[in-house]
Amino acid sequence: MAREVAADVQGVIVPGGGHWTPEENPGFLLERLPAFPAASWIRAARHEQRS
Repeated sequence: MAREVAADVQGVIVPGGGHWTPEENPGFLLERLPAFPAASWIRAARHEQRS
C-alpha cells in the first residue's frame, strides 16, 4: 500500500515488536526514525539540546 504513494519504501522487523512499537521497543524506533526525511525536526531538536 505505501508503495503506491512513495518512491522509497523499506520494511524492517522490529525486535520484540507487536502492535505498538513506541512502547514495545522505543530504542529501536528512535534509532531509525531520523532516517526518514520527514523526521528532520528530530535532528534539529537533538542539535538544540546539545547547544
